[in-house]
Amino acid sequence: MRKIAILLGLVAFVISLSSCGGSGSKAENLSQAELDALKVDKYWLNLVDAFEVAIKDGIIDDNEADDINTIIKTLNEFEQEFDESYSNNEEFQEQRSSNKESFVDRYEKNLAKINFCEGVNKIDPIPVFYKNKSQIELDAIKADREWENFIAIVELTTKDGIINDEEAQSINALIKKINELEKELEDKYLQNKEELKKYRRKNKQEFKERLNEAFAILMEIEGSDKIIYR
Repeated sequence: MRKIAILLGLVAFVISLSSCGGSGSKAENLSQAELDALKVDKYWLNLVDAFEVAIKDGIIDDNEADDINTIIKTLNEFEQEFDESYSNNEEFQEQRSSNKESFVDRYEKNLAKINFCEGVNKIDPIPVFYKNKSQIELDAIKADREWENFIAIVELTTKDGIINDEEAQSINALIKKINELEKELEDKYLQNKEELKKYRRKNKQEFKERLNEAFAILMEIEGSDKIIYR
């Protein structure tokens, strides 16, 4: 039933964009490239919605995996089609950029959480989300994604009020990885610190608050002495 609801919602979205209901409607003022950009980004939004359903209990069951994979299959088809049709189309690229920025934080947050769910192996490979990005932007995304993983693993491992040895080992391994990556970026962009800073989601207030909350939980929980921060 959930899959049917998702598909019906997508059909309704496409129909609403294609409809000529009333003069001056949004659809009438958009080119086909812009409509296609909105359509594919709608699938990305539905993927995030499906992620949020699946991560509620930390377990991806067969139905949830099926829902997610159905969206991923369609996304792969659309991305391939539109890459060929609109690779040099500015209208399409600009429309997609404006859409992505409105939900990129939500996407990254839920992507990190889904990776720590039981049953994540049931999920098919996700299409490339970021395109037409410079290397410095991609490096910033890579680093911030590890910080999202850190927040997600802290939330997951501290639910029972204690950090056991195995959980501490996982957290320490991730902290070590993050420290090495941050040092690598610092050296790589020594002459471009401000540009790198501009692309870091880690510097945004909402991100900082979630990160500080994760550290605060680690400091107070039983087993906190097992965590190595350097």
